[in-house]
Amino acid sequence: MTAKGWSRGAGGSIWLVSDTFSGTGQINADGDPGGQGGGGGRVAIEYTSSSFSGKVSVKGGDTGNSDGSEGTLWEPRRYVGKTGTPEAPVDMEITESFSYVFPDQTTHYWNLTVTNGSRVEFHGGNLEIGDLTVGGASTLRFDKWFSGSPDDMAGLTVSNLNVLGTGVLCLPSCVTVPSYSLATLNIETGAKVYSGWGDFSYVNADSGGTTAKKHGRGVVIACDKDANIAGLLSAKGRGFGMSAGPTYSTEGNSYGGRTVYTLGYGNLTRPSALGAGRNNFGGGGAIKLVVPGTLTLDGILDSNPTDSRGAGGSIWIQAGTLTGAGTVTARGGMDGRPGAGGRIAIETMDRSGFSGLVAVTGRFGVHNDKSYPGTIYYASVNNLSAFAADGGAGISTTFAKQVSDGTIFPEYVANNTNFDVEDAIVVSRTFTEWNTAGERFKWLESCTKKSTGAAIDNTANYTMTGLSADTRFVVKDNGALLNSDAFKLSDATGALAFTVPLGSEVHEVEVRKWTPASTMMIVR
Repeated sequence: MTAKGWSRGAGGSIWLVSDTFSGTGQINADGDPGGQGGGGGRVAIEYTSSSFSGKVSVKGGDTGNSDGSEGTLWEPRRYVGKTGTPEAPVDMEITESFSYVFPDQTTHYWNLTVTNGSRVEFHGGNLEIGDLTVGGASTLRFDKWFSGSPDDMAGLTVSNLNVLGTGVLCLPSCVTVPSYSLATLNIETGAKVYSGWGDFSYVNADSGGTTAKKHGRGVVIACDKDANIAGLLSAKGRGFGMSAGPTYSTEGNSYGGRTVYTLGYGNLTRPSALGAGRNNFGGGGAIKLVVPGTLTLDGILDSNPTDSRGAGGSIWIQAGTLTGAGTVTARGGMDGRPGAGGRIAIETMDRSGFSGLVAVTGRFGVHNDKSYPGTIYYASVNNLSAFAADGGAGISTTFAKQVSDGTIFPEYVANNTNFDVEDAIVVSRTFTEWNTAGERFKWLESCTKKSTGAAIDNTANYTMTGLSADTRFVVKDNGALLNSDAFKLSDATGALAFTVPLGSEVHEVEVRKWTPASTMMIVR
């Protein structure tokens, strides 16, 4: 049975109503692939019981360029009896193309494989997937057109994620699921994973956002141990758009760097904000990737904008070991009035095996409008607890200069080949001691230009949290008491704030709990 489109046309409509539905045939309402692909049609199948094992397809016309979107399949009893349990998920394989709205928000526990060139999009419902495999040149999407409507996914969890060959996975944009905890992550060469749209409404105080100027947030992907990214993991264009963002402009937009039109924003050492964009085009999104074991990155990790005047977004990597020769980018958009670079942070115990490119490129527009490069933060830790305040003592930092502009790069000129400026503020921090039990901490800190390694005169404002409350701490800069103070006092919440000027040399900062000098009494 067919209602296929013709000559760039969309697929038509097929509506079947039956008490018993059986057979092995095909139901097809695909769009035509000629020229600009037509969209898929609509199929509705209503029945009391079914043993049908044939194929249903409402695939959009596949042109390799302007593909039509999948049509809809309304089959309210399609997955009845296939909900599974956490202990016994149902093995599901999809080899058809359709857009499906679950009739309710029942949780389905599946092991899901999408293959055979299928293009599938899910809406509504709640999926808990143990093993998710997308391969065979297939595409799996969730809530492509995010609207916040009841049709959007109620929830999605995945344990083992494998995207193979030229498979494509587009994660949902529903703000109730901004993070994923994975046992394994494997994105093969040629495979692609895209994050959903960022959450524009999130204040993100950690980034410096306020209710008046929200910084938004993207996706967090945390793995139990190791991860392999040989393909693409992207938040391209998933940042602010549609007249949103703290520095929205119809001209060049800012984030880690500024432009001649707008100022930058965000946190240099903990980048999690969305990049600014304009109109219906997006700035770069935000990805935080946590891999306590080894992250092998031979592919691409990017949060570039789709908007030619949009800013790059955020990439924040925390990994035990980082290896590979891939690329990590949060570049600004290229236009006559270009967008600025974003922010990248890479925190590892060992990154000596990584030889890839890290770039937050600024641009020089054809109208001589400058957009400045973003920022890069490298941290080397001796144990993973130094990553965050959650596991004990933590540290957050703001800098007097944490947005690239003309005061930092006065020599900024166009590259005559491609108008890119591969530069950045680079802050490097190496933790040499992180003893939360004994409350002793020591690290090396420097602030330089990526292009030349020349020092940037800066000031670091540190706030340490999770310390003993109302307690004296000794703070030293390069072995000398900071500001000649014998000690500094933490507040009632266990927070300790202090400021260190960063000059031309590498600074060694030491913080330790103060103990009184011992005395010896001699009795005669």
